Amino acid sequence: MQKLLPAATDDSNKANLLNDLGWQLKSDKPQEALQYENQALVLSKKLLKSVSSQRDITELKIKTGISHRNIALAHQYLGNYEKAMEHYLAALKAWEEVKYRLGIANAYVAGDPGKINISGATYAHLVETHNYASLQFKHRGKIPAKNKGEIEMYFVERNSI
Repeated sequence: MQKLLPAATDDSNKANLLNDLGWQLKSDKPQEALQYENQALVLSKKLLKSVSSQRDITELKIKTGISHRNIALAHQYLGNYEKAMEHYLAALKAWEEVKYRLGIANAYVAGDPGKINISGATYAHLVETHNYASLQFKHRGKIPAKNKGEIEMYFVERNSI
């Protein structure tokens, strides 16, 4: 896929390729994935400033959310839990703005609207280092995770204002 990048003739296709590359590399080479995802995010934001049709705005907000979600995953693999949460919430915000149901559903967990699923390690880091008064954490218990056995999991949701 890296070989396709130089042939991408427009920024939209290039952003798609960068997102795909980042997705593929997120667990094995998260630092490299971050480079691709950050480039995709910059391109999507740049394109967003130059479009006016609602269709184009929606498409680019979706791409922006995908970049944020992939950046969050790479940060999670690197143990940068604060950055991961920041980008998960940015992805959710972008998707909510355009009512992108698939993205919103992927950000939420198994039919629990309004909640994001995080690992116990992410939870521990967040509560130790920050005061997230706008967020609420709920313990889910141990959940089987691919190649990791059972791990502690939590839901995160926004507090009602």
